[in-house]
Order: sequence, then C-alpha cells, then structure tokens
Amino acid sequence: MDESRLAGYREEMEYVIDALESIREPRTQLELSGVFYNLITSIEASMDLIAMLLRDLGERVEDITQTWTSLWNWVS
Repeated sequence: MDESRLAGYREEMEYVIDALESIREPRTQLELSGVFYNLITSIEASMDLIAMLLRDLGERVEDITQTWTSLWNWVS
C-alpha cells in the first residue's frame, strides 16, 4: 500500500477520533447541533474507512448498501 493511501486512512481515523473526543455535554441548542454534526460526520468517515478497506481488499465498492453487503460477506 502506498504512502498516500496510508495517509488517507490516517486522516479519516484522526478525524473520527478528534470529532468523538470533542463531544461534551451540550448546554445549548447550538452545542447540541454540534454534537449531532460530530456524530454524523464521524459515522460518514467510518463508512469511508470501511469502503477504503474493502476496495483495498479487492472488493467493488459502489454505494452504501453494496458496501455493507460486501463487508458482511467478507466477515461471515
């Protein structure tokens, strides 16, 4: 795997970790919106990681349903 691909994995993982670690108990509606934003974008980044891994393992990645199906078939 080339260095740029590894950097892509690292970037996605760092985003997920940073976004989840920054979540605190919201005191206002705006802070609550920020919590949900961090959760949603962390889920999206996690899905990107799964798609990247599947692609690197030789699977064809087209859409979210196909990605989950490929992951399920790979781990089963």
